[in-house]
Amino acid sequence: WLNRQGWFTAATLFLLLWLLADATYSLYIGNGIHDTALLFFSAIVTLGGLLLRRRAYLILVLLSIGAIFFIIFAEVNDWIVTPFRSQTDYGDIVMITAFLGAQALSVALLINSYFQSLQSERRNAQILRALLNASTDPMFLVDAEGHFIDMNDALLSLVGHSKNELLGIRLYNIPSPNWFEASKALLNEIVQNGRPIQKEECLGDSWFNSHFVPILDENGKTYRIAIYFRDITTYKKAEEEIRNLNSELEQRVVERTAQLEAANHELEAFSYSISHDLRTPLRSINGYAKILDEEFSRELPAEAHDYLAKVLHSGEEMSLLIDNLLDFSRLGRRPLNRQPVELGLLIQTVIDSLAPETAHRQIEWKLAEMAPANADPILLQQVYANLIGNAVKYTGKCAVAQIEVGSLDQQAERVYFVRDNGVGFDMKYADKLFGVFQRLHNDHEFEGTGIGLATAQRIIERHGGRIWAEGEVGQGATFYFTLP
Repeated sequence: WLNRQGWFTAATLFLLLWLLADATYSLYIGNGIHDTALLFFSAIVTLGGLLLRRRAYLILVLLSIGAIFFIIFAEVNDWIVTPFRSQTDYGDIVMITAFLGAQALSVALLINSYFQSLQSERRNAQILRALLNASTDPMFLVDAEGHFIDMNDALLSLVGHSKNELLGIRLYNIPSPNWFEASKALLNEIVQNGRPIQKEECLGDSWFNSHFVPILDENGKTYRIAIYFRDITTYKKAEEEIRNLNSELEQRVVERTAQLEAANHELEAFSYSISHDLRTPLRSINGYAKILDEEFSRELPAEAHDYLAKVLHSGEEMSLLIDNLLDFSRLGRRPLNRQPVELGLLIQTVIDSLAPETAHRQIEWKLAEMAPANADPILLQQVYANLIGNAVKYTGKCAVAQIEVGSLDQQAERVYFVRDNGVGFDMKYADKLFGVFQRLHNDHEFEGTGIGLATAQRIIERHGGRIWAEGEVGQGATFYFTLP
């Protein structure tokens, strides 16, 4: 307040002028200004540097040097006579001026550095204070006995007191929240061992996460403690809810697993029923039909022979369909045996197995060299058998069939494909291609059971890949799949 009113500056100037007058008077009892200036004027320069601002300090230094010039000039010309006669000459002007100038510069640099350091510390303290107040967690500093020394705004908001009201009060004397009262034991523990403490504890209906960090003196004893804590009741409730949900989820998994196991048992029973209960009458039908055809063919009319041939053909189709259904149902239970697979050798094996169907046809094979794939070799062979088999089947009406098997890199993944120039398909029915018993052509055009592509899709999906097709009616089709 005094500085704002100018009293402090006025008092400082008065003191410096008094020292200047005192220095001048002392010339009469000393031995000239060259003895007294080093003491009194040095004191004036030093004190002025501490108390005055830059512009006032510069004026003070110039006034002091000007006073010295005047006093030396007065002594040399006997305007001032000391009791012991002055021994001052003009050479002292250079010496004293240089001395005071160097001293003034040194003091100015030191004072400037000091104030810059003070300003930097003040700025750092402001930044630290802003950071502390930006935190929503209560943070504060106490001494070894628990008395508040400093704190952030979050603590003041929590306890409902001002900073002045808390300073000097012991933290465990604050009644709310419960954490303060319970912190006394932790405070004593950290004072004794001097090690940081982090603790979660439940106090009443609330949970707190507390951190105590000791500040040690030069003797290694705790004299200050930095503390912050967080009310984690909401997090604990959320954790409890998550645990309950996990427990409920685990129970659901157990129930769903039991249901899945039951469904698998039912599927196995169904497979057994197909393989035994359905095959037995089917074998009987086929057997009796063959007996009729072989032993009573002469007695049957031509129309009956046609009916009998249809029965035999339908029986064979039914037997093939049962075999395909059983193979399809076993895919989910068969474990994967992934290993590097040489695709060239595997594809050639598939083509060789189709020799009876391709022996009397003109087919141009285009087989690309491909890197080994990581897959189950038996299941992957079944995929290629289905895809290449379909390519052979649906190019049956082409004079020259063209079938290409290869791979390409697409969006950082390897894509395998089988392409043909057969009858193709309409893309609006593409979603039906991989369904069980979903066929886009009837048996009169192309024979089949509608299981092959569904089997291929299930195998690729078990490997973690995907399969899709592109085609155009009369322009052929391309089937793609990936193997991660």
